[in-house]
Amino acid sequence: MKSKIGVPLVLLIVAGLYSAVEYPEETSNAIETIKELLPDDAPVGMEVPPPYNDRYKTCTAAQVVNDKRCGDDKVLPIDAKKMPHIARNISLHWKQHPQTAALTKASYKQAQNYKDSGCATFVRTVDPPERGKKGSCDEFPFKSTEEGGAGSRIEEVPRREQDIQGGVIGGFYSTHKMVDGDKYVVVLVNTASIAPGPYKG
Repeated sequence: MKSKIGVPLVLLIVAGLYSAVEYPEETSNAIETIKELLPDDAPVGMEVPPPYNDRYKTCTAAQVVNDKRCGDDKVLPIDAKKMPHIARNISLHWKQHPQTAALTKASYKQAQNYKDSGCATFVRTVDPPERGKKGSCDEFPFKSTEEGGAGSRIEEVPRREQDIQGGVIGGFYSTHKMVDGDKYVVVLVNTASIAPGPYKG
């Protein structure tokens, strides 16, 4: 079976390799991020908040990962195997705000949402020398959405997961040629890998 790699991912790989050549100290992080974005084994398990269970019971985790769709919905899968702490942050937010599985792209609000979420003044507690392991502020709903900003759940996650998430979200927006105002649904896949506790380095 051939793996499908879209143009945005190819560009990301080229950019990552260029960065690795230009900045040797970043080589390991760049290569690891690229590996995480490449196709993986078929995902197992999918989570959406209870109000969406019936809507997504006919779609498999493998389907939403491959097609980025379920029925008429554009679907953004967040892989807990690759982003266990980010998946944890999303899952915990859903327990209080299940409606935020459905999001609306709003890139124009990104800078303000980042500030309003609390990430602009976030003080990380994990700070090892390796860039990928440094703590980073993760916010959900995403800062690039109408639903982001004040009221978002923020939590410290590994910088490496943030790098992966940025590529996943950017690639998803590009694949669907999404513009501000377009709607989509977030799902979690490989749910057995969701981090059981906060990131501690």
